[in-house]
Amino acid sequence: MLLAPLLFQVPAGGKVVVVAYADNIIVMAKTASDADAMTDSLGLALKKHPAGPLSPKIKSFPAGGPIEFLGHRVTAHGDKVRAQPTRKNQEKFQRRMKRGLARLRKPTLSPAARDRLVRDLESDLSSYVSNFNLCDGVKECQQHWSAQIASAKHKGTTMPKSKPASDNKIRMVFWLHPDQYEIITAALDEEKKAIPTQYQTVALEAIAQAYMATGIAFKDWRQALAFYRKSTQDAASFAQKVLIFLQELCPELVIETTIKHAHIPA
Repeated sequence: MLLAPLLFQVPAGGKVVVVAYADNIIVMAKTASDADAMTDSLGLALKKHPAGPLSPKIKSFPAGGPIEFLGHRVTAHGDKVRAQPTRKNQEKFQRRMKRGLARLRKPTLSPAARDRLVRDLESDLSSYVSNFNLCDGVKECQQHWSAQIASAKHKGTTMPKSKPASDNKIRMVFWLHPDQYEIITAALDEEKKAIPTQYQTVALEAIAQAYMATGIAFKDWRQALAFYRKSTQDAASFAQKVLIFLQELCPELVIETTIKHAHIPA
């Protein structure tokens, strides 16, 4: 209500669009000069405001580039618009969830404290999804973290450290490449610490349970690319898909490259 009289002075239509929510105002124009003129006009009006002088914090965005408003990052792709939470909001939310999940995995947590922590995590997730419900990938985000909460709750409960000896065990043998051996043994070692357990079979079962809940996951994009490269026989097609995805991620860049098959002499 404090800024309502000011906003009523903004001329309707024209070359400039002004959108306001509480004390957040965004000025959109087709040219930098029109945006600057309206920004200057609003700045002068704020300084003369009866509750003022008010000094706004002004942030400019490049023409055609992404803009940030109310915690959202909005990017135009042709005639389509993509919205995402800002990096700061994403990192803040992920840190909060990871801290809570780490506590939830502790087997020493009491049942009452465990239930309370689960409710808090689910409430944080619900608020985040509600705040960014118009963003791309928000449903996938909700599914991912819901599965993480369920998995962490399961890991934090008391699990048998060993399995009793029996005659109905089934032996499985895998012949691994060196890079596969490195990844698998590292994953088993980390899982044995997280449960905790000293048995690889228990760790392997926990990893399988987590996969059934969340699907495959990677620590970074390099691991993901390396994994999917192994599963394709057409290197050129794989590289072309990666380049197309890079162009979508970085529309402000012009990526020029030539893909050729290399002939390796025998």
